[in-house]
Amino acid sequence: VLEAVRDQRPEWRVEPYGLYLRSPSLRIGATPDGQVIAADRQPYVLQAKVVSRSVFESWAGEPPLYYVLQVITEMAMMGQPTVGYLACLV
Repeated sequence: VLEAVRDQRPEWRVEPYGLYLRSPSLRIGATPDGQVIAADRQPYVLQAKVVSRSVFESWAGEPPLYYVLQVITEMAMMGQPTVGYLACLV
């Protein structure tokens, strides 16, 4: 999925995150899918989902709350204020 982003946006550096982030004191962890680094903006968390068209359409333009909570956790753990969602339709 990250390769598809690279193909669509060759000017961006798209990297898999590859780390498990955790806060033992908060008893929470996160595994971000990737990070996007672009010259015109701050690095941001990339959350990728592979879904069927019917599932994607059921979102009505907004990802489900559980995905939003997931990425808010990832943003906090990474210290990044911005997120990008990628839905790869199958």
